[in-house]
Amino acid sequence: MNIINKLTVGPIVGHADTNHVRIWGRATYQPFESGEPRRAFGAARIRKKDGGGYSLPHIFKMNPNFDMSGVVIFTNLEPDRKYTYQIGWFFSDKELYEIRSSDKFDWYNADQSEFSTA
Repeated sequence: MNIINKLTVGPIVGHADTNHVRIWGRATYQPFESGEPRRAFGAARIRKKDGGGYSLPHIFKMNPNFDMSGVVIFTNLEPDRKYTYQIGWFFSDKELYEIRSSDKFDWYNADQSEFSTA
């Protein structure tokens, strides 16, 4: 199981319009003894504020070239709607394409907030 950690900076909603939103965050930098950075990935999921379950998570890379930050983009949202989201990060030795949204995640420590579409 992947444990979702709180972001070290963020979350920051960078852009929200009628049908999509971008949310930015930063993970912890942790190098191996070789100096290479340990792989970190972001995970985020949303739901309508007025009820329903969370979506499957979007998994995205936290890039060491950008100070371990990453951006998730949610599309196909409804206009003029409030959403709740959870976002955080985790370490993994896997490649991004090997991580499945259906994998098990522990969201207890994830950041949680809200946004509204235009």
